[in-house]
This record gives sequence, C-alpha cells and structure tokens, in this order.
Amino acid sequence: MFSLVVFVGDSTFKTPMPDNVVNASGYIRFIKCKIQPILSDSEILAICAKIESGRLKPSIKTHREHVRHVTTIVEEKQRPADVNSCPKCGKPMMLKTARRGPNQGKQFWGCSGFPRCKMFSQKL
Repeated sequence: MFSLVVFVGDSTFKTPMPDNVVNASGYIRFIKCKIQPILSDSEILAICAKIESGRLKPSIKTHREHVRHVTTIVEEKQRPADVNSCPKCGKPMMLKTARRGPNQGKQFWGCSGFPRCKMFSQKL
C-alpha cells in the first residue's frame, strides 16, 4: 500500500511536494508508476480471507443497521456546526477551570461528556 494525497480544484503548490502529494491530474500517473509487486498472491489471499472473516453476515438486519448508521453520519454532516459543541462527540462544551497542574486556575472549554469524551480546548 502507498499513501497518496490528492488536491482537487485550483490548488497550486508554493513549495516542492513529495512524490505522493499531487494535483488531481497526477494521481493516475502515481498509481501507474507502481508496478513492482509488494505482496505475493498468497499474502493477498490471506488478507482477503481475514477481511472476509471479520464481515457481518449479510442479512436484512445488518442491512438496516448499516443504512441507519450511514443516514446518521449524513445527517450529522449536513447539520450546521454549533460553535459550542464538541467537535469529537457533538455534546455541549462547558467553560471549566483547571484545578491542578501548570494551568491551575486557568479557564478552558471542556466537553460535557467528560470523562467518556476527553476533548478540550485551551482557547477561550
């Protein structure tokens, strides 16, 4: 596997980029230049078997759960971002005061879902 970063649109690079960072027109060339096999056929089959063994059994129930999960993700992305909500879990952020450590007495924004969600921001 190779990592590849593709920029789309009217982007221009101001500094030289590594070979794996390309504009939209460069990704096909990057993929086609990778001709040396990295994995053997048996390794590929083993990976496919491992992925297949971890899949849920196809059924109406798993299909409905999948559709519900995808619908939730789409709704969350379409919902306007609330400035005072946690970027990690979406719960409200609360203004808190550090009780100990080098920032003792300083205020910060912390997630109301703490300790389950440990998101915080020092920016006020």
